[in-house]
Amino acid sequence: MEWPEAEPEKAQYRCEHCSQMIGEHQKAWMLKHGEWRAARPDREAAGFWINSLYSPWRKWRGLAKKFLVDKKSPETLREFVNTVLAEPWDDEAHIGVDLVELMARREHYRAPVPAGAAILTCGVDVQADRLELELVGWGRGEESWSIEYRVLLGDPTGAAVWAELDEYI
Repeated sequence: MEWPEAEPEKAQYRCEHCSQMIGEHQKAWMLKHGEWRAARPDREAAGFWINSLYSPWRKWRGLAKKFLVDKKSPETLREFVNTVLAEPWDDEAHIGVDLVELMARREHYRAPVPAGAAILTCGVDVQADRLELELVGWGRGEESWSIEYRVLLGDPTGAAVWAELDEYI
């Protein structure tokens, strides 16, 4: 499927054999005149795989719009890949982190809070004998900086460690 930038309503299918564009109005003819070919004719049982692009009840423009919305988060993209494209989701292919690449992107800064950080958040993990917290700075485009990690020792059922957290925040 292809469409002009920001115009999913103009989605068309590019033929994998001749590279010509096939419009939505040609889909019914294409489906009627297409043929099923066995990928594994040596097998006794026939199996079929087909995605939503072939559905006469699903419009290509609607699927293109859905893709543009769903690609914004891994959870909705996974659902799109599984249910619309009828393909398995590979967490390794979509979530893997290249440690060398990640380390090359790190930034060193001396100020307690980088100039690009507009908002600070503090996440607190409550343990049996302590609070563990991380202060994070957030900038444009969800860029983030880990500002500080700290452990506050104390009984979380008592008031002292919470008072220490309040003072820190």
